Amino acid sequence: MLFNKYDRTSFLTKARNNSDELEWDMLLSGWDLFKLTKPISFNVIKYGDIGRPDILSYRIYDSSKYWWILCKVNQIDDVWNDMHVGDDIIVPDLIDIENYYAAIKRFRRT
Repeated sequence: MLFNKYDRTSFLTKARNNSDELEWDMLLSGWDLFKLTKPISFNVIKYGDIGRPDILSYRIYDSSKYWWILCKVNQIDDVWNDMHVGDDIIVPDLIDIENYYAAIKRFRRT
């Protein structure tokens, strides 16, 4: 699928598991740095969006790389079962997304 080719690992933190192996930790990802400061808008999920948040992202932002932010903001964990035709989803302003990317870069430097 198209959305799998985008690497989100720069937003994740590596942590050691119980076996002392390094793995990506979603809980330490810095998601708390994401802030909705601009007015949000809403969009309706269409049939072609089911299972394809990359297409939804492209339709909204003219870029498919923000699919995972749309999923995270809207608590979509399973793109096949949590997305329903006609559902309204929250669409963060692109400025808030850009601010998040900048905050992650600053956070990684410290």
